Amino acid sequence: MTTFILDQSNTGGVFLEGMPRIAALTAATEDDAYAQARALGVDFMDFCECCGSRWNIFAYDADFHGDLGELLASRSDSNSLKW
Repeated sequence: MTTFILDQSNTGGVFLEGMPRIAALTAATEDDAYAQARALGVDFMDFCECCGSRWNIFAYDADFHGDLGELLASRSDSNSLKW
């Protein structure tokens, strides 16, 4: 299993209320991580011409991203989750 990071951008100048700004998902594949996120209500079609995609998903790499807890806490002003 791999940890994937789901990261919300402030597309249109706002973050979606009730949705995390950053979350950790555990999945076997990237496709599985996308499916989990969609099941939780993430809309990957949410896009702004100037801001780009609201949601990004990427594989977590401790050597590159550092400590997972610190990464999630870096958005402590948000409702960060480990889904």
